[in-house]
Amino acid sequence: MFDPQRADPALAAMRADMARPIAVPTLALCGAQDLRAELMTDQARYFSGPYQYQEVDGAGHFLHREQPQAVNRWVLDWLA
Repeated sequence: MFDPQRADPALAAMRADMARPIAVPTLALCGAQDLRAELMTDQARYFSGPYQYQEVDGAGHFLHREQPQAVNRWVLDWLA
């Protein structure tokens, strides 16, 4: 997967697209107790468009189920 010599040439266009920064406005939510939170804190470098990262207190991996009101508030504020 990480060895360019073994990459499928048929997927070259897809790999080029994936190498570009993400330009759409993005709100990234993560539960503060999610093990992935540490990995997500440095994701802004992959975005050229508006980007906001927010951790939701009292939530783990399933933040939309654990803190639905907080998630809804963040999403509605973002969309406003």
